[in-house]
Amino acid sequence: MQWRVWSSQRRMKVLREFAWGLLSLPAIAYLTIPVVHNWVDVRFGATRTVEVATQSGTVAELDGPEAETPVDKETIGEFGVTSPYDLERTHPVYGEVQPHYGVDVGTPIGTPVYVPVIADDTAEVTCDYQAGGAGNFARIKSQSIPDYELQVLHLDSCTPGIYSPGDIFGKTGQTGIGNGPHVDIRQKDILTGNYIPPQRGYVSWIVTSKPPATKAVPKDLKTRVMESEGFSLAAYLDPVGVPTIGYGATSYPNGKAVQMGDVITEKEAEELLNWHIGQASGAVDEFVQVPLNENEREALIDFTYNVGREQLRHSDLLDKLNDGDKQGAAAQFDRWVHADGVKLPGLVTRRAENKQQFLTPPDSKSGTDFDQLRRQNLDK
Repeated sequence: MQWRVWSSQRRMKVLREFAWGLLSLPAIAYLTIPVVHNWVDVRFGATRTVEVATQSGTVAELDGPEAETPVDKETIGEFGVTSPYDLERTHPVYGEVQPHYGVDVGTPIGTPVYVPVIADDTAEVTCDYQAGGAGNFARIKSQSIPDYELQVLHLDSCTPGIYSPGDIFGKTGQTGIGNGPHVDIRQKDILTGNYIPPQRGYVSWIVTSKPPATKAVPKDLKTRVMESEGFSLAAYLDPVGVPTIGYGATSYPNGKAVQMGDVITEKEAEELLNWHIGQASGAVDEFVQVPLNENEREALIDFTYNVGREQLRHSDLLDKLNDGDKQGAAAQFDRWVHADGVKLPGLVTRRAENKQQFLTPPDSKSGTDFDQLRRQNLDK
């Protein structure tokens, strides 16, 4: 009898565990399988996010002449450019062709150099020495410039640490190999690891302490993009079957498309997010030919991040906007709610957010209640 009771109890336990396992499968699938949680998120307008360290303030995105690289003999503050970025430069000491990845500015020994960082942000400076070339040099990672590492070569002195706006981190000199006192400023893309032509705004910022004119990308926009797109470190198929990774990215800065099987880190996901927001911002600034207020520009950047720059370029929304019909342009947001012919609640919510923000004056006290819009969509 005891054996029968024990056997019966064991069968009941097994059945309970089996039933619990069946009930748990949907939740487990949502949490562990990207394609499942993405389908649920898009279908019901929900999102799944992770905590990623973000900076305060705004991203110092350069615009116009500030985004171009300085040319030979140009004046930066009080100092002249003695050697520009040139991949086929003849080295002034060795006399042979060697790529020059920086911009040389002829500063007297002892000239202070400043951290490129704006209010409420900080910059980290690390110092190193290279006997046969750079001499004393600094690497700068600024919260205000998250996409790039700036390098300053041939310093007389360099002090590592965490710095605030206006701080001096070193002084220029003539260390390493060079032709007279100067500072060599370089700009490295953090995501690709490649040097790019240093931008005028950043070069000037370091030698004069004056921040460049920027078209800033507000951090609350970045947060909303993260919330709207969802997140996955592993590539998954979006609702129309396109391999996607990170915060809704379908391609990398080198032009390569995301492939199934790709995996990235949280840091790489945020760097990829920053790059794509920059691309969307650049598209808005390039294609829109009428003045925009802060809310209009923000709404269009989020819209472009989601649909793509070419879709913005060829849209009726852009045509109406450039014709001066802002009300007509706002009405066009309602059309962009389908994926592969299927109307998706997640896109309905996002377009409602875009439209409401676009139509909200920047000085409005009420602002745009994005949480309320999402709740309304979930109740439908």
